[in-house]
Amino acid sequence: MISDKLAHLTEGEIEDLIQRYYNKEKVSDLINEFNISLNPSQLIKHFPPEISDIECRYCDIKLIKPRKSRDSYSWNKTEASCPKCGHRENLFCPCDNCYEIKKQKKEKELQEKQHLLSQLFAIDEEGKIELTALTFTERIYLGALLREGVSEDYNYIRPLREFLNPFAPMANFQAEIIGHLLGNRVILIHPNTDAEFIEITDPKQDSFGYYPDKVTWYLNVRSNDLNKVPLIESIINPSELNELEFEEALMLWKKIALHESIEYFRYSIHHTLGIEYKIGDKTISVLKDLINDYAVSQIYGIIYKSTNNALRLQAEKGISKKHAANTIIGYAQSFGERAKVNHWDLVKYNRIRECPESALSKFFFERIVKIGFRGFNERPTLELIVNNLS
Repeated sequence: MISDKLAHLTEGEIEDLIQRYYNKEKVSDLINEFNISLNPSQLIKHFPPEISDIECRYCDIKLIKPRKSRDSYSWNKTEASCPKCGHRENLFCPCDNCYEIKKQKKEKELQEKQHLLSQLFAIDEEGKIELTALTFTERIYLGALLREGVSEDYNYIRPLREFLNPFAPMANFQAEIIGHLLGNRVILIHPNTDAEFIEITDPKQDSFGYYPDKVTWYLNVRSNDLNKVPLIESIINPSELNELEFEEALMLWKKIALHESIEYFRYSIHHTLGIEYKIGDKTISVLKDLINDYAVSQIYGIIYKSTNNALRLQAEKGISKKHAANTIIGYAQSFGERAKVNHWDLVKYNRIRECPESALSKFFFERIVKIGFRGFNERPTLELIVNNLS
């Protein structure tokens, strides 16, 4: 531990040198007196470290710490560490031994948590929902979920964040769907879900929180006539709609169209004005009215024109971006009404990469009402559904 530069000194001389250094004697004089081949600024770096009274819990040797400059600030403290393994006596010690202990502790906690979750989310065959008890809308939601996310062995539904396509347009619509299916026990959190995505809030009350897009799901549906594989296939590839379901299909079409319109509305404002916009009741009401008269592809065009009109207004009048954004829905409403009265043939815009078609939209338009791209390019009408399926 003695530097080569101080090797010619006895232990007593080194102690004397250190004491006189901290007593503020001139460093250049000390270097000359003790015949040390160093610049004054280098001396402190060659002092032997301070030896602590604390032993390393792993190596059974005293902790050490480098000497600090006599001119350093009092708050600039250096922690003692083990010269062999680098251990420090604090909660955030970065040494390999502490890291391994923390790792083992975390693994044990996760194992215990996983065991608790396997009991909490244990599969109850008797508590499964009958396939025939599902509503029309639940079957559509479930079909889209399975089509996009069912595992290769049909044993679970992958986490939503692993889907190739977003499950539904808009995060709040996705949360609404998952909340509905989970609330009605159509799907449940799978017992093998990674424990780190579940937060146990009260073990005694089986109370927990979870990350909806990160957990694995379990299909909690059964059928007296079908086992697992045919059951899932019957949901993914449903039979033709009957006449009693046409109205429900139209309602779901409009709901998908509304959220696709909201999604593009928010994107357009953020892309053009660079701000996040909170969607209010008026915006939703106007978009619902537009959906009664126009295809989503045409509403894209109305929103595009309205947003650019707001941008021009901001530049010309010097108004704030928020003020400009607030004019967009009014302009869209006015433009839509004029286009309807004057029978304008509005241009149909394409989907954009930032607002891709969702798994729900694909499933509904391709497997249920079987109109494909027309779900985006045509106005939602009962007539189109009936004529296409009759």
